[in-house]
Order: sequence, then C-alpha cells, then structure tokens
Amino acid sequence: MAEKISERSISERCRDIAPLNEKHGVFLVRDESAGRMYVKKILKTYNLEVYERLRFANIKGLPEIYHMEENDGWF
Repeated sequence: MAEKISERSISERCRDIAPLNEKHGVFLVRDESAGRMYVKKILKTYNLEVYERLRFANIKGLPEIYHMEENDGWF
C-alpha cells in the first residue's frame, strides 16, 4: 500500500505542475517535501461521507485517496 500524505496542509506542500483536464478540475501536483507526484481533483458537488468511505476502502482498481480538504465549499 502506498504511503499516506500527512495531514499537514496540502496547499503548503504541493504545487500545481500541469492541468490534466482543467475543465473537470483535474491537475498534476508535486509534493515538494516528499518529491512525489499526485493527481488533484477539485469537486463542486460531492458527498463527504462517500469519499470518507472510499478513502479507507481497499478496492482493487480504485485509485487511492491520499488526502481530502474542503475549502470555501469546494472539495
């Protein structure tokens, strides 16, 4: 299983590298402290309970959720 990102503010450690699909809020980001690359997805509509369950689910083929953060009604 991949290493989890610490709960310290992700916005402090990561910077956007490139849009993967800007229209749908998908970006490639780099964690500057760990030197790892991740995909960031910005959601306007979401159910936090669903993503909490998916975050800890170990389902083959499902991308792992490393970090979730709400900002001004966006997730």
